[in-house]
Amino acid sequence: MLIATTGDFGHNAIQIFHVDGTLYDLQIKVISYKIQPTHVAPEGVQSVAQSNIRQTSREEPLVGTGDARIQSGSSYQGKLWLAFNDGCFIIADTKSRSCIRLVEIDTITNRVLQDFDIGTLASSLYYPAISIDTAGNLGIVFGYSSYSVNPSILASTRFSSDKASSIEDPQYLKLGAAHELSNRYGDYFAASSDPSNGSMIWVAGEYHSRETWSTYVGQLNTVKQSVKSAPLN
Repeated sequence: MLIATTGDFGHNAIQIFHVDGTLYDLQIKVISYKIQPTHVAPEGVQSVAQSNIRQTSREEPLVGTGDARIQSGSSYQGKLWLAFNDGCFIIADTKSRSCIRLVEIDTITNRVLQDFDIGTLASSLYYPAISIDTAGNLGIVFGYSSYSVNPSILASTRFSSDKASSIEDPQYLKLGAAHELSNRYGDYFAASSDPSNGSMIWVAGEYHSRETWSTYVGQLNTVKQSVKSAPLN
């Protein structure tokens, strides 16, 4: 069993606890891997359409993006992928944005293979969840919003043959229709490989069709990046 942790702000290492053995004779080894410094992500922006903003408030509604703790992890054949929120600067942007950080570690050779942020100009990405299929392809689901888009769900793939530090162009799993107005967000993002289909990853995410949240579940085909989705009422 692998347990991973990282810090909130300015931390430049991930600690991996390697746990092995029987219940009465556990062997625990801790290895620290150097990564780029982590940052607490700025709160996510939302659509500024006046019709969607509470008339009783003049403050810009934002999405709480939590902290830089690890949100999701997946391991397959010695490769461990980790995902979490991060703050990053996008070229031509005016301020730091909420981004998602992806880190790949080889737990056999104890090396960091990839360590990169994914972000979009004048937009916010948050709460990633990941899973690996039997070909080593990575399925990713995460939240997205911008000054013209309410909190929505995006899904993407990183094929094992893709160039380093990149993912495929994300697709909408579900487009949001209302603002996030609570103080808590992101608990309902998840990804899991299908045990009966090695090229299928199930993904789920949180979005808003009204002031209360809703959840969408989709099938991410990692052979040809495509998404099928259905609501959970």
